[in-house]
Amino acid sequence: MARSGIRMRPTLIVRLMNRPVLLSVAFCVCFFLSRAYSHEDTFEVDVRYVRQIGPLLSTAQQFAGPFGVSLSKRNRLWIADDLGHSVILFDNDGKVVREFNCHGQAPGCFSYVDAVIEGPGGLLYVADTGNNRVQLLNPDGTAKGMIKRWNLYSMGLSNPRDVALDGDGGLFVADWGNHCIRNFSIEGEYRSSIGSRGQGQGQFEHPIAIAFDDNGNLYVSDFGNHRIQKFDSSGEFIKIIGQQGTRVGEFINPAGIAFDQNGWLYIVDRGNSRIQVFDQNDRPITSFGKLGSDPLEFKHPTDIATSEDGLLYVVDQGNQRVLVYEVETDPNLSQEAPSKNERDSIKPKSTMENLLYRQEDPSHSDSSN
Repeated sequence: MARSGIRMRPTLIVRLMNRPVLLSVAFCVCFFLSRAYSHEDTFEVDVRYVRQIGPLLSTAQQFAGPFGVSLSKRNRLWIADDLGHSVILFDNDGKVVREFNCHGQAPGCFSYVDAVIEGPGGLLYVADTGNNRVQLLNPDGTAKGMIKRWNLYSMGLSNPRDVALDGDGGLFVADWGNHCIRNFSIEGEYRSSIGSRGQGQGQFEHPIAIAFDDNGNLYVSDFGNHRIQKFDSSGEFIKIIGQQGTRVGEFINPAGIAFDQNGWLYIVDRGNSRIQVFDQNDRPITSFGKLGSDPLEFKHPTDIATSEDGLLYVVDQGNQRVLVYEVETDPNLSQEAPSKNERDSIKPKSTMENLLYRQEDPSHSDSSN
């Protein structure tokens, strides 16, 4: 299939229309841009469509409602098909390697699967959301254990939506219904919890996705509060990223999170039908996608994963498919960005529709609701 491409960078579009006023404005904008972005400061994100997986894989295999995506140790693709009550492994060509699709409550069976990851020794950790548990499966799909309740006094998991492994032998679970993050050993022994229900720092309204950066910091998609929260490796709150809105750096019901090989952060902005890109300092850079069904469009996207060879996998749940892109980012983004006053001075007035500056105010990355 032919590839289509889109290049994301700070973009200035000026139609001069031979008017002296607009010429003067264009000169001022170029002056400020030349000061804000020197040759060393420029950056770009190059996103190119490669292929899609689904919706129809064969006469017997079809995504009912894919939700989660992750990469195996061999760089193969695991898909959690939520409405299909199954987990599916694909090879690098998009062909099915194996599928576990038992629907029910018995060990090794599922009810609405939202996430699957592969751990040490090929052990699988599955967010068996409808059964209020996380299942541990052997590589052949047979049940090894489960996490549901850890003592007689615990409420137990309530619609777990995501699972992630840290670098210290810990298994973390986004406990959607209990509005917190659970920490277990990789064997399933309960350790601790992070957060409670609310809108304050370190509180959640239905956490839906989690991921770790290379420094061991935990990022949580706080779905109902329309923001991302960041915690250190000990679970201490660091900061809030974003707020409700439609500009770059703002979210409506953020979902999946992933980091690429350069430490850039990709966030599924589900309510805005797009993917947002942040730099290594959690500053919003750009976004791509809109509502639709074309190769660079989404309908209720849910999750995202990156590979070491620069591929980006996006679960486009509403279109019953997984989209694959090639992504190239500049790892040498400057440590300094234009101040808010500088940015405001070069933003267009509402009446000047032909003047567009695409990157939004980075200060939103530290704002809270």
